[in-house]
Amino acid sequence: MGFLSYSLVKIKLLLTDPEFVFKRVKHEGYLEPLLYYTFLFVIFSILTLPATLINGALLGSALQGMDRLFFFVLIPFGILIGLLVAIAIMFGFAGLVHLFVRLFNKNSDFMQTFKAVAYGSTPSLTIGIIIAYLALVPILGSLFIIPFVYNIVLVVIGLKSLQGIKTSRAAFAVIIPVLILSILFLLTVLIFVLRAGLA
Repeated sequence: MGFLSYSLVKIKLLLTDPEFVFKRVKHEGYLEPLLYYTFLFVIFSILTLPATLINGALLGSALQGMDRLFFFVLIPFGILIGLLVAIAIMFGFAGLVHLFVRLFNKNSDFMQTFKAVAYGSTPSLTIGIIIAYLALVPILGSLFIIPFVYNIVLVVIGLKSLQGIKTSRAAFAVIIPVLILSILFLLTVLIFVLRAGLA
């Protein structure tokens, strides 16, 4: 089975029977989940590009004073930078989650946590494509919560299968980092807004 076919099968099974997949990827190293994530990220970026350009005034502002052809030449570069940033964030989040995993399993392997996070991102990069277009209708923007929650569920299932910890402990190891990062994000936004208001 080729990489494309194998990836499509993984996507289907991760969305319908994630435990089946996680039990079978335990032997994998970093390369397989990284290639899988890269494949999904590139497809997601390409398929959601029209929605990204339509949403807001991105296309209009980007083309002001810029050659149209030059702008579209920059798109692959933007996808590459986005991918590198996304992978860095994924490693960082996996590291934070792993700190909590080690509270319950001191012999836990970071690679297994990384795989849970990488494969757990499947909903955002698949269902998220549909949501990106639905979100063009302002009232439907909140639908992004669906793949986000689905991501968390998959990571929890992944940690349970790959690290051999209870569901409740896996949920704790994922939800606490999510809450920490959410609070930090909100504080950053609040500080930015307050500074902008005082300027």
